[in-house]
Amino acid sequence: MDKDKLVKIGEAAHILGVSIDTVRRWSNSGKLKTITTPGGTRLYRVKELLKLNLATIEVGIGFAKVNYDEAKVNPSEIENAISNSGYKVQK
Repeated sequence: MDKDKLVKIGEAAHILGVSIDTVRRWSNSGKLKTITTPGGTRLYRVKELLKLNLATIEVGIGFAKVNYDEAKVNPSEIENAISNSGYKVQK
């Protein structure tokens, strides 16, 4: 990967393993450097993304143990809802 390359917000989120909304919040708060084009597109330098020390950024992490039998729902529905919220599902 070219470390001097500029990427859009979606690819930046993928590189960092977070949601687009999280990247946007970090940009707005100044925790992540952003280059904004005249048209308003946010660009991120890969080199800066790779250097980012996620341990220095306050991130709320939630854990949940779900008993699928008691929940009376399809497990894939819960997993999809978690994934669609920008979180990773670990089994």
